[in-house]
Amino acid sequence: MLIFSVENNREAITRTDTALKEAKQRCDSEIRLIVGKGSDSEGGAKLGPAIEDLIRKYHLVAELVPSNSSNSGVLIVELNCR
Repeated sequence: MLIFSVENNREAITRTDTALKEAKQRCDSEIRLIVGKGSDSEGGAKLGPAIEDLIRKYHLVAELVPSNSSNSGVLIVELNCR
């Protein structure tokens, strides 16, 4: 699981990009990214949507854990190991 404590989305995207590549090289079936709910962000969530854009770039499938779960704010990314 990758946990972010970063000052800006650019750093988070760079770290996520690296983590996705490494997980695919290891042939992991999934990676869980803690992106938060965005409740502390002015104007709503910013990190989650930015990471979701990156995941779409890789043509991967991701699911955000529902907000009523104790793990809300976690993005589960399915990796296509080939």
